[in-house]
Amino acid sequence: QNIIKGLKIFYGLATDGKVYNNGLPKNIFYTAIGLQMLDAYVSNVPLRHQKIGVSILATIAKKIGVEQTLMSRYCN
Repeated sequence: QNIIKGLKIFYGLATDGKVYNNGLPKNIFYTAIGLQMLDAYVSNVPLRHQKIGVSILATIAKKIGVEQTLMSRYCN
């Protein structure tokens, strides 16, 4: 369920032109929310560090309403 929502958010952001050429959102909070939903990480950075960083940023994003904004725009 979360994977589908994460994909919808990333594709929606791409359609709206809110991503870099590599496909990652320009807003760090959008990136954190999407990566957490997809449970996606890169191979050249220690997984523990990535999980901590993404978790902190995603928690902040949720508290300031970013996740709800993304869900309303791209998942309804």
